[in-house]
Amino acid sequence: MEILRCGLSSSFSKAFSLRHIAGSSNLFFEYYLTLAILLMGFGLAAHPISISWATLHAYPDKVDVQFNILAEDLFLFHAIAPDDNGMFPPATLQAAAEKHQAFLSQYFFLEGLDGQRLEGRFIRCQPFDMPAGGIHRDSLMQYSLLYFFEYCTAQPMSGLRAYQQFGGSRAAVPAVMMASAFQEGAQAPLLSEISFGHPWLLHFDWETPGNFGRDKGQPSPFARKEDLTTLLQINEAGIWQEISLPFEKLETLMPVPRARAACLERSEEVLLKHDVAACFSRQARITADGVPLYPVSVHVAFSGAQGADGLLLADAAVQVELFYPLEKAPDDVVVSWDLFSWQARSWALEATAFGQSSRFTFSRYQPEFHWQRDTGEAGQKAGGE
Repeated sequence: MEILRCGLSSSFSKAFSLRHIAGSSNLFFEYYLTLAILLMGFGLAAHPISISWATLHAYPDKVDVQFNILAEDLFLFHAIAPDDNGMFPPATLQAAAEKHQAFLSQYFFLEGLDGQRLEGRFIRCQPFDMPAGGIHRDSLMQYSLLYFFEYCTAQPMSGLRAYQQFGGSRAAVPAVMMASAFQEGAQAPLLSEISFGHPWLLHFDWETPGNFGRDKGQPSPFARKEDLTTLLQINEAGIWQEISLPFEKLETLMPVPRARAACLERSEEVLLKHDVAACFSRQARITADGVPLYPVSVHVAFSGAQGADGLLLADAAVQVELFYPLEKAPDDVVVSWDLFSWQARSWALEATAFGQSSRFTFSRYQPEFHWQRDTGEAGQKAGGE
């Protein structure tokens, strides 16, 4: 096995697989162009985070995965050290590169929607010459390795989850994987960031492959995959709030401990409902006429396919209903929203107050919804981000 050497210009063409970008959407190109610029901004010195790339190609009988791994990861994950001159000898890097094959096999894996892990097979590592004197520690980001794996399937899969857990749960180095996925027969790819504890859910439609890129995978039978919504109703008796989101988005907002990644056991479901109720009561705050309100009723429901051991999470959805009683009809209501993550950046609100409807979008820049009875107007409260 040899190290792939790439200067900044050649690294961009090889490491980011521009042959896949040709003919794809402008978003796909801009996505990787932005990543390249960000990496260059780090300079050549090592940075304390692992950044890698993965490209998945799904076929009816297998999934091919290509990893682009910076040589810096050999230093971050395999405890190698430079000599007194700051150089990593070729033999040291070669040994670490061979270890990284097993590292990828252990800490990156695919599961079917039923929770069964696919068996991966290492194919090859892209061979390139390495400088005879080794690589200086400040130049690790100018070199990368290409690893190729194959995951075979007995029959066409309706979907899968991709996991990246580099270094395990006790890893001292945070790791982010930028991923793209292609389905055979589809024109457009899907893009995502895979981090520890946040797998990437993909759906495949083998009868109509064009839906893959166009519709961002097959819609869930229980809730549309990208929907983050909240319904608000205000009247004389009180305020009702109904919040809906896919389970995979819930995992980005709060810890979801469980024994199996693809399944929520019944005992775990009971405990999680309590945690969800507490989280949403705390992070979705309501005041009426300047007085903070607290829900007297919180109902949490999970919908999705049931397996032998519990709820299958691949297409599961979450619904949270909260009720806030009132002694009199309010003149002023403010909803303060603090339920955001990289994957949950905005929420669509539909509010109905005394028969009048309005719409609003929560985001980090508009975290407050303000309704006033005297004017019937609703919108962002002054002082939001």
